[in-house]
Amino acid sequence: MTSSIGGNLFAWDTRLPLRPSLKRTTWKTIFLFRSSHRSIFSNLLFYTSLFIMLLPGLLLSLLAASPVLADFHCDSTVVAGSDTALQSLRRLHRRQDAPAPPSTPLYVHVVAGSTSRADGYLSEQEVVGQVSQIQSLFAPHGITFTHTSAMRTWSVNSSWAGASRDNFNEMKEALHKGDYRSLNLYIRNITLADYGGTCTNPWTAEEISHIPFPTRLLRDGCIVNTLSLPGSSHSFMNQGKTAVHEIGHWFGLFHTFEDQGIRDGVNPPNPCWSGNPDDDVVDTPKMRNVGTGVCNKTQNSCAEPAGQNPIYDPVENYMSYSSDSCMDRFTEGQRVRMWAIYDKYRRE
Repeated sequence: MTSSIGGNLFAWDTRLPLRPSLKRTTWKTIFLFRSSHRSIFSNLLFYTSLFIMLLPGLLLSLLAASPVLADFHCDSTVVAGSDTALQSLRRLHRRQDAPAPPSTPLYVHVVAGSTSRADGYLSEQEVVGQVSQIQSLFAPHGITFTHTSAMRTWSVNSSWAGASRDNFNEMKEALHKGDYRSLNLYIRNITLADYGGTCTNPWTAEEISHIPFPTRLLRDGCIVNTLSLPGSSHSFMNQGKTAVHEIGHWFGLFHTFEDQGIRDGVNPPNPCWSGNPDDDVVDTPKMRNVGTGVCNKTQNSCAEPAGQNPIYDPVENYMSYSSDSCMDRFTEGQRVRMWAIYDKYRRE
């Protein structure tokens, strides 16, 4: 399901189709054809033939340049940028040996509708539990966080809590701390069913929206639902791993089921298509079924050809939508990508 280049774990997928080119012999044939057939009909036939030969390359180029979008219960919008996926991957491949990020300052903002726990007003112990979960699950991958009691705030604002997602920017612009290397985590009381959270990725506003940096900086950060914290009563988001998932986006990771085949051009989309760039990490197999809130470890939604051993879907990955009790890992390829993305977008 995956491929690598020279044994590198972080590499672009060599199955991504490139624009086909015409060989010199083909151009020579076309030139001779034109020289010996000067009629209007012949010229029309020539240009029709040329268009047919170039059409596949044009279509593939347009498909490769399409943005990658995702809007499920996570709500993070992933935008690949103005370049094709292959060009972006080539640049990041050169950063494969990027150093580990320095310890990331972690600011936590509790946003509640009132001072009642039912409206999202958390205790100090609950916040510490979430921070500890983040630190322990990222540490094996060389990513650490600095957090003290002075880096926690509590806000009571009924317009920032509840079902609406329209005022996220207003809330973040009012509460944000630190610079682009600082992670702001907003734990907000969100009453939407099964809504986990959302997070900015490093490049969206910079390369797509062209928002002035002061505003872009203030809107940077991750939001998670109060109900997703460790020990919550939610049926499958109850160990604080929603925050780990969203922070993965902050470091530049996509969903393991990313793209869902939208670059295929086939209706319905086929995420198992060999040209689907997926999450741009080679050691997370492609998957068709999102599997929200479950843990089917033998799920193989992009099955191999008959006679080949199955490569099961990465349902245990933090960037999937599985239950918290199921998710327990980032891959080495994801670790390399997070380091490389941080080095490119957040280090300076």
